[in-house]
Amino acid sequence: MSRKLLANQQAIRFYSSTYNSIYESIKIKLQNHLKNHEFQFKAHHHTYSDTSIRNQHKISGDGLWSPTLHFEKNQLSPSSSSLYSSLSSTSELDQTNCNNDKPRRVTVIGGGSWGSAISKVIAGNVTKYPDLFDPEIVLYLRDENLRLVIEKTRVNIRYLQIKLPTNIKPVSDLKEAISRSDVLIFAIPHEYIKDVCFKIPKRSILTPRPVGVSLIKGLHIDGNGNLERTTQIISRMLDIPVGALSGANVALSVAKEEFSEATLSPPLPSSPKVDEMLNKLFATSYFKISTCYDTPTVEICGALKNVISCGAGIIDGIGYGVNTKAAAIRAGIRESIRFVSIFHPEYKLSTFFENCGIADAIGSSFGGRNRKVIEQFVKSTKSLAVLEREILGGQKLQGPSTGEVVNRLLDNRNLCDQFPFFTTIHRICNREEEPRAILKALELSC
Repeated sequence: MSRKLLANQQAIRFYSSTYNSIYESIKIKLQNHLKNHEFQFKAHHHTYSDTSIRNQHKISGDGLWSPTLHFEKNQLSPSSSSLYSSLSSTSELDQTNCNNDKPRRVTVIGGGSWGSAISKVIAGNVTKYPDLFDPEIVLYLRDENLRLVIEKTRVNIRYLQIKLPTNIKPVSDLKEAISRSDVLIFAIPHEYIKDVCFKIPKRSILTPRPVGVSLIKGLHIDGNGNLERTTQIISRMLDIPVGALSGANVALSVAKEEFSEATLSPPLPSSPKVDEMLNKLFATSYFKISTCYDTPTVEICGALKNVISCGAGIIDGIGYGVNTKAAAIRAGIRESIRFVSIFHPEYKLSTFFENCGIADAIGSSFGGRNRKVIEQFVKSTKSLAVLEREILGGQKLQGPSTGEVVNRLLDNRNLCDQFPFFTTIHRICNREEEPRAILKALELSC
C-alpha cells in the first residue's frame, strides 16, 4: 500500500471518529449550556496536563499522520521519558505488534466477573483468527484454589456462573501469565493496579513491546495532587502503550451473550493495524465495539458513572421513583462534563454519546452493583464494608472510593461548591449527611 493511500486512510479514520456529524446538533446545544454556566467555575479552572504527555494529533508536512508529543515545562521525568520512548513511533508499534509472523498471545489480568466474561468473549475470537492470535488465552487470578476449580470445572464459581471455553488457561503465577504475552488486558479493581504493576518486573515481559488495554473504571491521585488515570499508571510502570475499553457492560449479560456495546480507545500512537487487531480481539455479533481516540474522556466517564450510580442508589433507597432518578442521572452527566472540561480541556463532547458515556451512566443507575449496595446502605445502619461482603460476595464496590478521589481533586481546587451532586453523594456515603440531602443537591446542580 502506498504511503499516500495509507495516510489518507489514517486521516479519514481519525477525523471520522472525532467529528461524527450525527452528534453535531446535540453537541452545539450542550456547548451552549456549558458556556452559560462557565462563569461559575472559570475563576477556578485549573488546566490539567498529563504528568507524562499531552498528545496532539496532526497531519505532518509529508502528508503522513503522526502524533506530536508535547511535554509541559518541567514535567519531563525519567518515567515520562521512558513512556515517550515506548510511544515514540507508530511504525515501530506496527512492526513489533502486527508484523510478527507468530500469532499474538493474549493475557487477561483479573479473574473476577468482568475478567472472566471478557475472557469468554476473547476465547471465541482468537479461534476465528488463527493467523493473528494464539488459540489459547491466559486468565490470571491470584487465588490458586479458584484456579484449580476453573481448570477442572470450567466455571468461576465465585464470580460468574457461566461455563468458560476450554481454550482459557487459568494461571495464578503472575510472571508466568505475562511473560510471553503480546496483549495484556487489565480487568481488576482500580485500587489494586499499582500493586499488580509493581509485581511485574519489566524484565519479565519477554515479548518485544506488548500493548495493553485497561478495562478498569477508577481514578487516582498522583504525588502532586493531580488526577492520574489507570492507563497512565500502567504505561508509566510497565513502559508499554495502553488503551482503554469501557461501556455499559454488566459482566453476566456479556457472558450470556446478550447484545452489548463498548467503546475502545486504542493505545497511542494510533496504528490502523493495532486498531484492527484489537477490534478483532473484542468484537462479536453480540458485543459491538466502537472506536474513540479520546482516551482521557473514555476513562473518566467510566469512573464517574460509578459515582452517578451511587446517586441512583440513594434515590432508590429513600423510596423515590424514576422521575427523580432521571433528574439524578442528568445532574451526574452535567457534572461529569464539567469535571472532564477541567481535568482534560481537550475533550471531545461527542465522546459522552459513545457507549462509555451517557449510556453507561444510565445502565449502571438501573442495574449496577453500586446502585444495589448503596440502596441497602441507605435503608440500613450497616457499613459499606459489611454490605460489600454480604451482597457482592467478593466483588469490589467502586463508586464510594471513586467519589472519595473526585472529592479530593475538587477540594484541592476549591471546586466542591460547583459540584453539589458529586459532593453530596460522597458525604452521604461517609454518613456525613442524611440520604435525603440528595434532593437539595439536585436543586443546586446546574
